[in-house]
Amino acid sequence: MSAAELVNRVLRPLGVRLTRARPAGWRVGRAASGVSTLIDVGCAWGTPEFYATAPKAELFLVDPVAEYEAAIKRILTQHPGSYALTALGAGSGTLELNVELDAPTRSSALARTELTRTGGRIERRRVPVTTLDALVERHSLRPPFGLKIDAEGYELEILRGAESTLRETRFVVAETSVQRRFAGSYRFLDLLQLMDASDFVLESVLHAGTDRAGVVRYLDLLLTNKRAA
Repeated sequence: MSAAELVNRVLRPLGVRLTRARPAGWRVGRAASGVSTLIDVGCAWGTPEFYATAPKAELFLVDPVAEYEAAIKRILTQHPGSYALTALGAGSGTLELNVELDAPTRSSALARTELTRTGGRIERRRVPVTTLDALVERHSLRPPFGLKIDAEGYELEILRGAESTLRETRFVVAETSVQRRFAGSYRFLDLLQLMDASDFVLESVLHAGTDRAGVVRYLDLLLTNKRAA
């Protein structure tokens, strides 16, 4: 466990979290113009740099880890919106989530490889899973959308369940693995091909996550909808 994770474990009962300083907002440009709803999938403690891209938009926060519900409710005291405690994927039902008790933001539907395994405590939970398309319809979310996905290796499955939503989405910020961080996860090229087929283009790399040797393990990508240009 890292020092930051240890500190956060102590602070968690107080509703306080140590976090790395980040820019006030991602540079999304015109893609965020007119966005009515920002959908944050894998919101955890919140993503302020995402919310700053469209300050007047409503938020829809999604996360399957119940420990985040109190933080989600606090966010929604400052921003209009709603939330759902559920996993997302390509279909509906249940799935087994590997919840990392010492670092919940590392929780995933997939097992970690040796590249990122920490040996921390893991609790396996059965959680509901649905598609983003079904969730958008159920909650009558108002388009156009901005979408952020950080699902620890499960991003492609979520996008496969978001065909209708993507048609009304102006931009997507997705964390995507470059190295093999999760067993059975997609290839980097798979995600780019799906987004290309959905009429999205890679606009920029917002962040590159590297290891101590400087090798890139994952990227935060900004993809924009060509039909909204």
